[in-house]
Amino acid sequence: MSVIEGASVSVKTMADGTLRLTVDIEPRNAQAAFALFGAPGRAVALAALKDGAGAVQEPVTGNPVTEAPKGGEWAKLAGMWCADPDFWAFLNQTFPDDSRVANADDAALAVRVYCGIDSRAELDHDAAALHLFKTHFRLPFMKWMTARGIQK
Repeated sequence: MSVIEGASVSVKTMADGTLRLTVDIEPRNAQAAFALFGAPGRAVALAALKDGAGAVQEPVTGNPVTEAPKGGEWAKLAGMWCADPDFWAFLNQTFPDDSRVANADDAALAVRVYCGIDSRAELDHDAAALHLFKTHFRLPFMKWMTARGIQK
């Protein structure tokens, strides 16, 4: 078993009743965290650690009020790319075993699934999702376009 220390950032209840916990991990532990948790759907176990004063923080009770995150620059970029037929071609070539991408909705679904998010707006609020977006889409798509002489 491996242990990586992090800090909870937010807790929200999804429409289906699932509890979503967002955890920030310090950069010095990022590589180990991606090795353990890089793939969406990975089973994990959680435990609260004592803080520096030796007291365990009280758990959140009830059903916290949650607002959908507002999209920023990353969500905007993902939205523009998802509407771009060149991005669809990139997805089809890069992920040939996945469902064929034929429109903006297919591309948006691919981004959400690979990044483990419900909305592209979460890219601006979830460091792990943004890392996955940059790793699987941003950098590879930019290299793909450069190799084909495509400038946007």
